[in-house]
Amino acid sequence: SVVGIGSASDATCAVMADGSVRCWGRNTYGQLGNNPTTNSLLPVIVQGLSSVQEVAGGYYHMCARQTGGAVLCWGYNAQGGLGDGTTTNRSVPVQVSGITTGATSLGSGYIHTCAVVNGGVRCWGYNAN
Repeated sequence: SVVGIGSASDATCAVMADGSVRCWGRNTYGQLGNNPTTNSLLPVIVQGLSSVQEVAGGYYHMCARQTGGAVLCWGYNAQGGLGDGTTTNRSVPVQVSGITTGATSLGSGYIHTCAVVNGGVRCWGYNAN
């Protein structure tokens, strides 16, 4: 059963009761997280995720928060919206630099994401005004 849901521009992801994540929709930048960049009308399992508590999506990227507070993201990354220190799009989840524990919530916008981590806020991605 589904326990949470998040959406990006053209994709939606559901957190399942077993802690896995399934996504469907457009996959141009890998935002479905299942490695190929093929669109899917049916939910596909995001690779390499377990114990997920929450997902949040932005433009063409998604992020997940796991039990214990690690944050991983996948999809569009031209402005660093995945938080891995690169601008390379990723079709499978990558660890957000410096957030391996302690995150308690997520929020995503256009090409950025923020997390509450150990009582403070950490954000990454597009930073234009």
